[in-house]
Amino acid sequence: MTADPTDRLGPGAGARLGRLVEQAEREGPAPVTWTEAGPRPGEPSSWSDELGCLVAAVTGLVLVALTIVGLITVLRWAW
Repeated sequence: MTADPTDRLGPGAGARLGRLVEQAEREGPAPVTWTEAGPRPGEPSSWSDELGCLVAAVTGLVLVALTIVGLITVLRWAW
């Protein structure tokens, strides 16, 4: 059993879903594939596709580290 709901939809909804999947494949970085859990984008085409996630993760870690240093500094001032 696949998660592709096309055969369970009415004609209008099935056609609309087909057009949306085609549009996502044209505009997205990777083709859309159906899995047991539903539609998922395929593998990224290059390392540059994941660069944004890496930058966000590093930025988040830096912010957490600065917050911890700030809290320690405030606690030392208070005592």
